[in-house]
Amino acid sequence: MSLPRRFSMSRQASSRHNRHLSSICLELSTAYTHRNYVKDLSIFHRLLILFLCDFVYNNTRIYVFVNGARMRNEEISNETKNRMADALKQLLSTKSPEKITVKDITTLANVSRPTFYYHFKDLHALTEFMFNRELTDLLKGHCEGDSLSDAVLIILRFLKKNTAFCTTISEGVGYSELSLLFDGCIEDMISQYTHHLNEQIGAKEADVAFIIDFYTKALAGCLVTWMRSGMTTSPEEMQELFLIAADRTISGALKRSVEKHGSTKED
Repeated sequence: MSLPRRFSMSRQASSRHNRHLSSICLELSTAYTHRNYVKDLSIFHRLLILFLCDFVYNNTRIYVFVNGARMRNEEISNETKNRMADALKQLLSTKSPEKITVKDITTLANVSRPTFYYHFKDLHALTEFMFNRELTDLLKGHCEGDSLSDAVLIILRFLKKNTAFCTTISEGVGYSELSLLFDGCIEDMISQYTHHLNEQIGAKEADVAFIIDFYTKALAGCLVTWMRSGMTTSPEEMQELFLIAADRTISGALKRSVEKHGSTKED
């Protein structure tokens, strides 16, 4: 009696296993002919395992190929966006923001106009990307331990130094959108500082998360207000105000959490 069609087709699943398949399918054919399903159940198990191994192997290769291609595309995309951001940064040193055009960017970055619009909705979106990238790069290595005030001063000085395009950004979006623009880099900064303090205090994680969110939004709001008011107060004065308002209150909030809920710190 011949093998069922599903088994015959499976013999072609992978050329690497043809020899094994032939042997197993011969045993399976005998078992099928004599209806010894229970007696020869291990044959089915062996065939199933072989098919599953082959399936996993081939699909893993596909997964690796597809994801490798995707990662490569992401690398190319990031490189292209960074080239355009570099072009904008260079142009801002010689032109006012309102005089910079998409053509200026594409010419200097050596990309096509469709490539620009593939990555960015408009010049404002590119400006936001560059703004966030510059802040993130500046803050590397300044968000740990007792350096929070230094990180805040870095942000303030960066904004003051780049008043022109900061004004362009603030005029192009609403208060909440501008606040969200700061949230990413500020949250990382506040998070690292708060967790550093909490290593010695032991507040519960839910309270720590709330404290981080609270001070992230508070600082982002202060920066937006400072930007929109023309940045007349110096960065150094703003840093002092921040230290008065937040430096000891973050540790105080963590300690109050411990007083209420107990410490999670291991003795």
